[in-house]
Amino acid sequence: MEMRWSLISEFPSSGFKAGLITVMILLPAASLQAGEGYNLLKIEIAISVVSRYLDLPEPFVRAVVKVESNFDPLAVSPAKALGLMQLLPETAQQMGVLNPFDPIENLLAGCMLLRFYLDKYGSAFDALTAFHAGEGAVGHPPRSTIIYISRVLTWMQTYSKGGVVR
Repeated sequence: MEMRWSLISEFPSSGFKAGLITVMILLPAASLQAGEGYNLLKIEIAISVVSRYLDLPEPFVRAVVKVESNFDPLAVSPAKALGLMQLLPETAQQMGVLNPFDPIENLLAGCMLLRFYLDKYGSAFDALTAFHAGEGAVGHPPRSTIIYISRVLTWMQTYSKGGVVR
């Protein structure tokens, strides 16, 4: 386990392929039957597995996905961010993501970035700032990022209390 974290802390993409293989092994086979697409239940299962794999609180990951894409794996933002975690194309490419609309790949890469920022900055506020507005915004986030963080924390509270996904 320590080797994986040291690889991730150097740069999030270094452990992506190994992480993807591990997560695919851990996911119940029934959750990824070919040709069925991804429904909300399958996304929830993936969130649970990836959260545990990267030691992230599940309500935190759910809240980020809710705010970023409203659980839509095909979401595209006006800024051209893609998928569940709204990865920018260049970030997805740097991380080794082959298909940013694949919920598993997108979720794993986004969560690896969150884990990286949490380890680097030591606080959820700064990690979310870096995730949403870039590392240059840490310490002085723009108003839109403060609103984003507030929304994530509100949804995180809802999910922590057993709130439903939608």
